[in-house]
Amino acid sequence: MPPKKKRNISMSTSEQHPWLDFYKFHRQPYVQKSPLSRLPSEIRLTIYLHIFPASFFQPDVPQLFASAKAHEEGSPFPTHDRVLGLARTCQQFYWEIIPLYFRTMIFAFSNVYDMYRYLYMTGDYRRPLIKSIAFWLRNDNYDPLTTRHNSVPLSYRLGFKVLSKCTGLERLWVAVSSDTGRNDEAYDSHDLFRVEDIEMLFDICRGRNLDVRVRELYPLQDLEQDIFEAEERLPLPWPSPMPRRRAWFEAKHLAAFEVALVEGVMPKSG
Repeated sequence: MPPKKKRNISMSTSEQHPWLDFYKFHRQPYVQKSPLSRLPSEIRLTIYLHIFPASFFQPDVPQLFASAKAHEEGSPFPTHDRVLGLARTCQQFYWEIIPLYFRTMIFAFSNVYDMYRYLYMTGDYRRPLIKSIAFWLRNDNYDPLTTRHNSVPLSYRLGFKVLSKCTGLERLWVAVSSDTGRNDEAYDSHDLFRVEDIEMLFDICRGRNLDVRVRELYPLQDLEQDIFEAEERLPLPWPSPMPRRRAWFEAKHLAAFEVALVEGVMPKSG
């Protein structure tokens, strides 16, 4: 068979969009005839913002992986997000939508392992574009109804490692609860500084002047933007008729942990 012809990608285009994986596309860019493409770029960007989902966005990571597995077995891959679906229609829209999408959204994750899987799947081109992440510092296998749980440190280590590659990060919101660090010394001591591998999170924050917020949630609570925008660091009283619950951490401890994260320096033990 004759050797395949190499794509003729101009350096100017590559330099203009260094995060773009050109080999996702089957053909070179061509002049678009869509009415949308004929609008000024400022208007197109405004239109994109109107079709973006809510800014506090929780990807359904298990469903995404299930769809990817089905796709490998021959099923069509569904478009879970209409914005990303539009970005796939042509290279011009891809160049405009992808940076705006990943820089605008607050990506929220209900556990560290889902954060790891999503950020890893996002790839080296798009991951540095992400500016805002909110995540719940707990393991994915914990069930608050049965209190069953598996090993925590591995999930934390994987999540923190890929989080460190979000070089454009400006906002980092961390939710904690009684199931944070359930398998290590942090649980009995109610001390977030003793969560295993937590020093990796401090390394990520050091010298970056991030907007860091730490809030406590009940294990059955939903992760929502309002929780992080409120001044109160402890969870609100559990509504009746649910069993009465207490906060697991003290407010002053959460405040100290938040300040230490902003500075990126762990206090010396002892």
